[in-house]
Amino acid sequence: MKRLYLAIILLLTSFIYVIHKVTQERLYLKKFSFNAENPVKLDWGSIRIDTGFMENTSDSYYYIWMTPVYFLILIALVLTITTFIKRK
Repeated sequence: MKRLYLAIILLLTSFIYVIHKVTQERLYLKKFSFNAENPVKLDWGSIRIDTGFMENTSDSYYYIWMTPVYFLILIALVLTITTFIKRK
């Protein structure tokens, strides 16, 4: 049971770390000692990456939809909860 708790904590910690890194407003490029705008924007429905191929157009954005992530998190939560329910 302790291993399950540890696995859940590690999973949540890694998820929080990724969210924190993706949502930073500015990125520090240490090779150039330069602060740049973050091309990644995160909202509840998608992750948007500005590729910069076309200026001032929405065609330059690459979208990663968050629906599969939410579905997998829901399955993980259901599986975790069912491990704690005692069967008769």
